[in-house]
Amino acid sequence: MRKILFFLSFCFTSISNGQTMEVDYLVQINTNDADLQKEALYKLKVNNKNSLFYNITNLKDSYVHQERVIKVEQKKDVNVVWFENFKTDFIYNQQYFTDFTNDSIIFNSNVFTRKIIIKDTYKNLNWELSETSKDSIILGYKCQKATTKFRGRTYEAYFTPEIETNAGPWKFHGLPGLIMSVRSLDNYLIISATKYQLKKESSKISNPFKDDIVYTWPDYIKFTVKFLKQQLKVMQTTADVEEGSIKISEGIEDLGISKMSF
Repeated sequence: MRKILFFLSFCFTSISNGQTMEVDYLVQINTNDADLQKEALYKLKVNNKNSLFYNITNLKDSYVHQERVIKVEQKKDVNVVWFENFKTDFIYNQQYFTDFTNDSIIFNSNVFTRKIIIKDTYKNLNWELSETSKDSIILGYKCQKATTKFRGRTYEAYFTPEIETNAGPWKFHGLPGLIMSVRSLDNYLIISATKYQLKKESSKISNPFKDDIVYTWPDYIKFTVKFLKQQLKVMQTTADVEEGSIKISEGIEDLGISKMSF
């Protein structure tokens, strides 16, 4: 295994000025709670400066077990999904804007019903190429395997050096070629390219969060901890119980926040 230090020189397709690459991906999130499992189509748009990754499947339709959803209700900044067993979930139109000039990703997330915009970086992905794995063909392109560990999970990706870009779906960037598939080894997150096209017409990719307040990743963690402490205090003063606890439910990324109790 070796770390990526530079772009390979045998790429065949590249993005020139005035061109935009578009890739459709099927994204599967296999939560431990079957009610919350999702499967949705996302689109990645890429030019030579930026990329935007966003969902194109109707929010309610993204649940694998749609028959268990009773209603979807707009509340503050997100949609609250109500299930037949009194369980709830929070959903919203996800967008991930990447600026390749400063290695940054700006995306929307939520802390319960509160929307929050976060700035992250893909430079904390330390990819390693596999020199012993067999090549894989995806959408007609020869792909090579790479692996990385990121916030609690190990990922296996396949990228194609035949398409010259360091872009990929979600936060996965930084390989010497388009990332065609990513899978966490526990199968919690699976992303697979279903369609690729290079458009000749010019398409500007704008930052959808340019007018929003943006939190850094560390400040987002602090904000979440503060919010949970506030909720725990409300629980302690209003609930008729001697002890209680609150914690972050499972997610793609490990936030490193422990369960809080009173």
